[in-house]
Amino acid sequence: MIRKFQKADSEQVMQIWLNGNTDAHPFIPKEYWESNFGMVREQLLQTEVFVCELHGDIQGFIGIADAYIAGIFVDKRHRSHGVGEKLLDYVKQKYSSLSLDVYRKNNRAVLFYLREGFSILSERLDEATREAEYTMVWDVKNGTDKAIICSSEADSSYLHEKLREYNARYMRESGDFNFHIEDKGRIIGGIVAGGLGDTLEVEFLYVEGQYRGKGIGRRLLAHVEALARQNGLKRILLNTYSFQAPEFYRKLGYTEILKLSPAFDGFAQSYFIKEL
Repeated sequence: MIRKFQKADSEQVMQIWLNGNTDAHPFIPKEYWESNFGMVREQLLQTEVFVCELHGDIQGFIGIADAYIAGIFVDKRHRSHGVGEKLLDYVKQKYSSLSLDVYRKNNRAVLFYLREGFSILSERLDEATREAEYTMVWDVKNGTDKAIICSSEADSSYLHEKLREYNARYMRESGDFNFHIEDKGRIIGGIVAGGLGDTLEVEFLYVEGQYRGKGIGRRLLAHVEALARQNGLKRILLNTYSFQAPEFYRKLGYTEILKLSPAFDGFAQSYFIKEL
């Protein structure tokens, strides 16, 4: 049951508030929350607060003021059981739009709000903690039709096609150059590339470990190079990481034009080009 906060709830609610903040924000000293305990306790009586209660046990609560969510807090025993979602749905029925601030490092909360239809409006530095915060917003008028949704493989393919249609208005498109090699019916390597304008861009070239060093990658690359020439393309562009195959491409006449070091997890990323 979700009901309005009562003064008698203060002890339970404040303990949930303190535990919730210290659990969710290990990057902020516990003393910060303890020093704000008294102030927040007073604010409870001035803010609209709703609690989720079952058999006299408060499982969680939400605080809101002028459509701004001050926070959603759930008792540790009841987390991941839909309590936060219930509280949020309850206030969504009361407000046409909502906003809140959440620390960027509080990844669990950020993902929760994104799943619930909120979007990130801006980012700022919280002066009190010196930590980055996102301002997130939700608007009932947008509904699910304008929510940010995780794309399926089919969705991604659709978006890719729409981008290709747009690009084709301005640049000649030569289509896909996707090929693979099989051994006894099993794919052991392949290349995925696409021509746009006068350039063929290789998205990736892959060969299974036990077949590397046996000319598979060289054959695949030579194949698309020949087709690119036949289609009037003038160059090939690709990128690779330092743990992948930069030397392989150098040996095949590719020139490194850009190196990002380190790019990801300490590995360099190199961009290569070859004039045809």
